[in-house]
Amino acid sequence: MNRKQLWIGIGVGMIIGALLLQLMLLVPRDSEAMNSENQASSNSNKVYSEEEFNQKLQTRLQEELDKQPKPTPEPSVNPTPTPAPEISKQTVIFVAYRATSDDVVKMLASTELINDSDAFMKELVKRKLTNKIRTGVHTFNGSPTIDEIIDNLVKPNN
Repeated sequence: MNRKQLWIGIGVGMIIGALLLQLMLLVPRDSEAMNSENQASSNSNKVYSEEEFNQKLQTRLQEELDKQPKPTPEPSVNPTPTPAPEISKQTVIFVAYRATSDDVVKMLASTELINDSDAFMKELVKRKLTNKIRTGVHTFNGSPTIDEIIDNLVKPNN
């Protein structure tokens, strides 16, 4: 046997050994690890009915609203009667991960924040913001203009 065959044999043996070691590390050692992996993957791929989705969406929106700091009223020195503040409509939408601009426009139209979906979509395209819409909860007070809606959708959420 010459040296060349010896080195080829050692090299092939090392490669086969490394492949076997990788195969051993990939296989779970017990069924508990396999079950926990299956449960984790099944939770992330769960399909919700429309009712379940709406219920989860409402709880998520409520959690996000609860996280926002509530303003504390300062005590006034003069107890003069103040006129009743105008009650403004507050609209909250949740933009899900991987929601397209079309999906967001449909949500805005369904909440009656925008009247003309096509005009709003054209404005997004014109400003090149169709891929810049941020995911998460967006809150709109009163009847915002198209510019205010777009600014709210593309600004980073705090």
